Amino acid sequence: SFIVRNNECFAVTSPGFNPSYEQGVVSGVVEWGCRNNEDCSLNGECQSGICSCRPAWGGLRCESLQILPTSKKSGYRAVDDGHNTSSWGGSVLKGPDNLYHMWVAEMTQHCGIGTWLQNSRVVHAVSSEPGGSYTRSQVAWEVFSTEPTVVPGPDGEYVIFFTANLFSPNGTCDCCRPNTPCDGSTGPGDCPASPNTNKAYSNTKMSFTKSINSTNWSEPVDIFPGYDGSDTNFAPIIFKNGSLLGMWRQWQTNGSRLFLATASDWSNITTYEQHRVELFPDLGAAGTEDQFLYQDDDGYIHAIFHHMYGSGTKKQWWLDATGGHAFSKDGLSWTYTGVAWGNATSRYNTPGGQGASVLFDDGSTFRFTRLERPHFIFKGTELKGDPTHITKI
Repeated sequence: SFIVRNNECFAVTSPGFNPSYEQGVVSGVVEWGCRNNEDCSLNGECQSGICSCRPAWGGLRCESLQILPTSKKSGYRAVDDGHNTSSWGGSVLKGPDNLYHMWVAEMTQHCGIGTWLQNSRVVHAVSSEPGGSYTRSQVAWEVFSTEPTVVPGPDGEYVIFFTANLFSPNGTCDCCRPNTPCDGSTGPGDCPASPNTNKAYSNTKMSFTKSINSTNWSEPVDIFPGYDGSDTNFAPIIFKNGSLLGMWRQWQTNGSRLFLATASDWSNITTYEQHRVELFPDLGAAGTEDQFLYQDDDGYIHAIFHHMYGSGTKKQWWLDATGGHAFSKDGLSWTYTGVAWGNATSRYNTPGGQGASVLFDDGSTFRFTRLERPHFIFKGTELKGDPTHITKI
C-alpha cells in the first residue's frame, strides 16, 4: 500500500492494507496477479494469476469475509422477566447431540458491559441451529469470569480457557435497584463508590470436562502462573497429538500486541510457554485483540481478530467495529492480511462515524457501535474447515 503526501509517495510493503484516517492523505493499493496460494491468504487457490476463494471469503486476495444478512432472532439475547442482559462474545461448538453449544460472558444483575470486572460470569447456552437463537442452559462459572473460549481436546474433552477470579454468584454492582431501568445498562449509583480492585484479569484459567452438557468441570488452573499483565484474550487450538498452539495479547504503550503460546501437552500446565516475540509489529498504534484460531481443511492455521487502529482516532479507538485476519502454514510464522470485515475508513472521531451497520434478512439495518470478540462456527464438531457463521458482540 502507499500514501501520497506533500507531493511525495511513501510505500508500505506489509501484505495487509491497514489504512488510518488522516486528512490530506491519499492512500491506495498496488494490485498484481497472485503467484501462489499465500497470495490468496490461504483462503483460496491461485489459478492463472486469479484467486479462487473458499466459500466464506472473497476479494482480490480472499482477504474479505463475505457476511450475509442475518436474522434478528440469531445469536444469544437473554431476557429475564422482560429485563435485557448484556453479554460478551460467544464460543460455539457443535456437540455429539447435534446441538450447538455456546459459552458466553454475561453481566449479572442486568448491568451494562462496563461492569465486566465486577459482574461478569460465564453461561452455557444451546441452540438447534448454528445461528441461534441460543437459550441459556446453565451458569458455567460465577463472577468473576469472562472471555471464554472452548476447544475440543484430542480424546473427547471439552477444554475451556477463560479469565477468572471466582468470588461471587451475583457480583458487586446492582443495576435493578428500585426506580432503575434494569435493562442491561448501568446507571449512577449501581456500583460501589469505591474504585474496583479486581486485578485478577491477568489470571488465564483452563478447565475441562468429558460431557458437553456437564456442570462438573475440572478444578480451573492458571496456565500462565506468574504472569502479571492485562487480560490475555487467550485463544488456542489443540492438535490430535495433544500439543497446543495459541495466541495471547498484552496491553502495552502502543496498544494491544499479539504473541504466541505453545504447550507440548495441553493438560500439563508446566509445558505451557508464553513466547515474547511480537507477531504483528507493523500494526498501527492500537493493534489488535480478541483473537480466535482455527484450521482449514488443508491443515493451515488461521486467526481472526477485533482489528483496531489508533491514528486519527483521538480516543476510544478500541470501539472500532472492524475485524482482521491472519494465516500461517506452520503456526509459527504469520501473515496479517488486514481488514477482513467492516468499513476501514469509518471509525470513531472520523466523518464516517463509529460503528457498523448490520443488514438483517428482512431488509432492515441496525448500526452497532461495538462489534468485537469474534468466533467462527463450523458444520462439524472441530474448529476446522470453512466457517458457516460468526459470533460478535
